[in-house]
Amino acid sequence: MNPLKIVLGTLSACLALAAWSQAPKPIILTFDGPEAGAAQGQGTTPCGILANGIIFGYYTDASWVNHGFIRMPWGTMIQVDAPGAGTQPGQGTIVYAMNGSGVAVGFYVDPNNVNHGLLRTPDGRLTEIKIPGGGSEPGQGVWAGNINAAGMISGIYLDENNIYYYFLLSAQGALTTIDFGNANGFLAVMSYGLSPAGAAIAAYGDDVGAWHGWLRQQSGKLVDIDDPAAGTGAGQGTQLLSINARGTIAGVYIDAQSAYHGFLRGPDGRFANFDAPGSSDGGGTFPIANNNLGLTTGYYWDPTGFNHGFLRTAGGWYAEIEVPGSQGTVPYGINLEGQVTGFYYDANYAAHGFLWIP
Repeated sequence: MNPLKIVLGTLSACLALAAWSQAPKPIILTFDGPEAGAAQGQGTTPCGILANGIIFGYYTDASWVNHGFIRMPWGTMIQVDAPGAGTQPGQGTIVYAMNGSGVAVGFYVDPNNVNHGLLRTPDGRLTEIKIPGGGSEPGQGVWAGNINAAGMISGIYLDENNIYYYFLLSAQGALTTIDFGNANGFLAVMSYGLSPAGAAIAAYGDDVGAWHGWLRQQSGKLVDIDDPAAGTGAGQGTQLLSINARGTIAGVYIDAQSAYHGFLRGPDGRFANFDAPGSSDGGGTFPIANNNLGLTTGYYWDPTGFNHGFLRTAGGWYAEIEVPGSQGTVPYGINLEGQVTGFYYDANYAAHGFLWIP
């Protein structure tokens, strides 16, 4: 059932339940990149969706080469291939984020397996995002992961000494870099990790391999963020995945038993932890994106390891997002209309894109 009919008002519980029961069933549309491969690990991976319904992401072809795409609301798909991208397995182009003006960012992997930041303007022009210090050996380089309405870009780079740095690049070209030292793991290239006001999130691993969330506030102040319920051992801790315009962060904490749980952290610093229904007794919850209306989407896995998508309202109502006949559904982005995009697996465990319309 569709929960969106009951999100915005101040209706009584009785009226809310009535609205829930009378809401129309959501529509699910599926799509693929024009040359998406059909083997396990290949296929189409949407990374996000704009308010106007444009979806962006990448697909992996039968030769294991990646190609970026931008899908229009009417279904037309624009392929994005950087001129310098390699054509061997694991190389190619990925579109990670896009703003409402139609400017997209991501990265490409060249024939030497070096990563390069990429910017695409609405008229189709492609420009490399060069960050001083990005390494030039295989596996090093620059990854652009986010762009906000003001044109600010964020991402990471790996230098010649294999040390990660976070960067913010303003629309005017002003560069800010932040040194996390020799972080034991780094997570920053997510499509929803930069707010319209310029607040940025990431996660890094400490000396023992535990994750810690990190927030750069609009003022430039740096704040470590750890869910109080998170474990402190290797592979445990706190990961931040999405921040909306209100400053609410969606993320994951891994507890002392290495189980995954979702959380929302408000601008006041308070945590609201949650588990999607059906994820208990050996499953886990993994929220990926939240919007300004308080809706959060992501996926959970049940005790058998099967993935199910979910949408959660600010009031704690859940709707399951499941592509019929799939071998698992993974939502990856949500817009202001409550439309959700992501991918699902077929019987061969190849990925296919979907659009869920409430």
